Amino acid sequence: MRGDHECWPWLGPRRGTMGYGGFRLAGKLINASHAACLAVHGEPPPGAPYALHACDNPLCCNPSHLRWGTAADNALDKSRRDRGPHKLSSQQAMEVIALQRSGVKQMAIARLFGVSPALVSILVRGRVRQHLAVPSK
Repeated sequence: MRGDHECWPWLGPRRGTMGYGGFRLAGKLINASHAACLAVHGEPPPGAPYALHACDNPLCCNPSHLRWGTAADNALDKSRRDRGPHKLSSQQAMEVIALQRSGVKQMAIARLFGVSPALVSILVRGRVRQHLAVPSK
């Protein structure tokens, strides 16, 4: 048994590439941490539908490590803790796109640049500007 202050890792299936635990509830896919937050803290307040982790452990389901928040709260947490995908320069973004067009797999490109595969996908789909450290022209 784990203590109240320790992470309670989800041991069931994981969903997506970010490593969150998940399962189907009434036919709908739900994150395990969201379900834990819902069970203990109740419905999320309006405009704050995300279960945020104080412990930075996506598999953690300890309700004392979870709180409801907004996407902006989550982004601020990531920035304060120096985690999540890093931004790229315009030149790096062009290199990412060129590598993908030449047939290099997105996962390999992500590892090469130290970013998430999701960021690579966003770049190659043409949604570049919002993910760059230096605005493109």
